[in-house]
Amino acid sequence: MDKSWINIRNRLDPLYEKGAADFVKFASKDRPNATEILCPCTKCRNMRFMKKVDVAEHIVVDGFLSSYTHWIFHGESSLTSSSIPEPAVGDRTQEMIRDAFGIPMFNQLDEIGSGEGNEDSDGLDDATKKFFNLVKEAEKEFEHHASIRRSNRRFRPHDVNKVHNETFHIWFRNHVQMLYEEGDEALSKEAISLAMGPLKKAVRYTGYVINGFKYHTKARESNRATQHSGVMVKANTDSYASARDMNPIAGDVNYYGVLTDIIVLHYSKKFRFVLFKCDWVDN
Repeated sequence: MDKSWINIRNRLDPLYEKGAADFVKFASKDRPNATEILCPCTKCRNMRFMKKVDVAEHIVVDGFLSSYTHWIFHGESSLTSSSIPEPAVGDRTQEMIRDAFGIPMFNQLDEIGSGEGNEDSDGLDDATKKFFNLVKEAEKEFEHHASIRRSNRRFRPHDVNKVHNETFHIWFRNHVQMLYEEGDEALSKEAISLAMGPLKKAVRYTGYVINGFKYHTKARESNRATQHSGVMVKANTDSYASARDMNPIAGDVNYYGVLTDIIVLHYSKKFRFVLFKCDWVDN
């Protein structure tokens, strides 16, 4: 897409106004049903969601953020759809993405892939290790928690954690955008890929082998005597007696469930994650 209009100084130039309108159209492709998108004007700086009809006006009045040349928060990717397998995810994808990552998928695809996948059995792959290192580094400094506490000094710990869980993906995206604009050499391609969300196409499996264990979805083995759909997750988490509890207890909690879906998300050609969607037992 032509981006030369960004450098036109006269923002009343018809080419500039057309470029602003074309940008909104481009950004809307990944979010056709959304009424708001991040505004890249010099005042909003991709920090605020605005109505689509107002974004073009902001760009004309305040100017387009000149350092924002790779539109990573508006659907632009350096990869093509041919970089990953063709089978796509069906109707339940968006729900699964939000449940697992808090990151919205921008469109739904009708085709549903099936089959059985495989993961190297010698532990986490390099991309997964990089992801957990990124999250660990980001949370080690408690920057997001600290910003929530500063803005809401009357919040209880439970409230801070709740807001953190619901908004961390937005903070992380804006944090990466800031580092990108500053030209931070430590900013990795994996962090940028993670911040801009997964590619629009993904793969669904009914079976998967990981770390030497075989898993099948409940639907795949509904009529079989041998079952491979049971799962157990041990999570270290803070447990609250109530919303007013000021002294949460940290400890391991076991969750038991049945595997209902397997989705592989691609953030780049080599950067991917396997998600297990489960029906959990209320214990």
